[in-house]
Amino acid sequence: GLSGGMRGRSTRVVHGQHALFVESIAKKEPSAMNLMTFATFGFISLIGLVFTMKFFTVSFKIPFKGILKVVVVFFLVNVINNQALNYHVPVPLHIIFRSGSLLASLVLSVLYEGRSYALRKYLSVLAITLGIIICTLATK
Repeated sequence: GLSGGMRGRSTRVVHGQHALFVESIAKKEPSAMNLMTFATFGFISLIGLVFTMKFFTVSFKIPFKGILKVVVVFFLVNVINNQALNYHVPVPLHIIFRSGSLLASLVLSVLYEGRSYALRKYLSVLAITLGIIICTLATK
């Protein structure tokens, strides 16, 4: 088999090629990203149906209504995110910008759920958010 280092490099190469492929599709036909999102969701659902649920022979551990709400919201968020590509936002920047939900999650969990985190977590989220802002400004 491949050693750990080779496996890591080959994974980065495949991921890089995938990113270039997605970016070329997004540039030529941004609306195709919704089809790609739908196909990805369909593929993942099919894999889950076959391997996790064993064609509905394994019972749900989480109520189906709860799963359905999360899936619908996640799908809609992805479709809305794809609309940014209609404004010719570079795909790498788009990927980085989508990571910005980390700050929103942290703020909402503190404000609405009353959670508190270690200082290290707040600093980490701040550093990531600053990185996103810098990358966004650098593409102008």
